[in-house]
Amino acid sequence: MAEQLDKKAARLEEGYFGTLEQAVEYLISCRERGESVYIDFNGVQLFSSDVTMDSAFLQVVGVTKEYDDESKRRMSEASTEEERKAIMEEWNQKRKENRGTPTRENARFEKKYLGTIDDAVKYLIDCRNRGKSVYIDFNGTELYSCDVTLDSAYHQIVGMSKEEDEQSRREFKAAKTEEEKDEVIKKWYAIRERNLNPEGSEERIAEISRRIDEESRLMSQEAKKEKLQGEVKSIESELELLKQREEELKKRLDGKKSELDSLGEEK
Repeated sequence: MAEQLDKKAARLEEGYFGTLEQAVEYLISCRERGESVYIDFNGVQLFSSDVTMDSAFLQVVGVTKEYDDESKRRMSEASTEEERKAIMEEWNQKRKENRGTPTRENARFEKKYLGTIDDAVKYLIDCRNRGKSVYIDFNGTELYSCDVTLDSAYHQIVGMSKEEDEQSRREFKAAKTEEEKDEVIKKWYAIRERNLNPEGSEERIAEISRRIDEESRLMSQEAKKEKLQGEVKSIESELELLKQREEELKKRLDGKKSELDSLGEEK
């Protein structure tokens, strides 16, 4: 069942789940029911799709449940402070060995909604500084705490560095005509294609340029059409007002003629 559950589509289950063992048992029961969920246990996300007792203990505590239980048993039986200190040092060393150096291979998935690329990179770098090996899915792109940088994230997602992207935005904002804006867009796509798909990029860039020109031509025609339609409606409205005014003037003229005729009859 675990292979059939999509971790990235998991929904957050909120609440209190007791001890770590109880939390794992709850998630396993969800998996058996075919429910893809995850919980936040002391800042660590645990997923029903693949959780086990040992994986949960390794993520949350840093050692397996068996090793943790054995260390607790030894601590309770220790008769001196030196023995307890030695056991604790062994436990910390084992925890450090299990955590190891953050790599893509030992990274665990975290479901996060972080808004911008900058926010995502800031979070992952913070994880790296705290020794957490995690990765997130940002709009279909996996970013890892072990090696992420601002430029590497922008290159993966946007296809260029942050500075290149921001420069294109500044040029687009400064463009005064639709033609100038089109040229900025073409340049942006060209940088993106050459970085993401170097092989055959020139052919794709030429095709994108043709599509932009065609869309601009159609939009220009549509804009002209809308403008002419607006002008026609405006003229039609003016004509209607003139017709109404003409009717009013005719009525006034007829009235004046009637008055004039009445005066002639009185003589």
